[in-house]
Amino acid sequence: MASSKRRSEIHALSIEESHLRFDSSDGSVTLLCQPGFLAKNQLPSMASKPFKVPSLSRTCGNEDEDRLLCPVRSLKFYLSRVKSIRGSRKRLFIPLTGGGAMCLRLLFPVG
Repeated sequence: MASSKRRSEIHALSIEESHLRFDSSDGSVTLLCQPGFLAKNQLPSMASKPFKVPSLSRTCGNEDEDRLLCPVRSLKFYLSRVKSIRGSRKRLFIPLTGGGAMCLRLLFPVG
């Protein structure tokens, strides 16, 4: 993800409606961690702050290959690919079976 967040914060991102918002005006996405998550550098009295990931759609044309690197585009693609296996999971990234790694095999299949 194109952010300055720690791995634990990325892993705690939620897909709940108020925690994952796509902005049609600028193409960005705003993300927020699951309720109750406390980051390593966060005081318990502080609420988690949402963060915004900008889209490359405004800077790249339809013919520009760099548009394929857009993090918002990739996130939408990921969400569509995992929809059938998500079930009731609320975390953005689904763990792989037998490990805590984020679900990247759907995006980048091996072999």
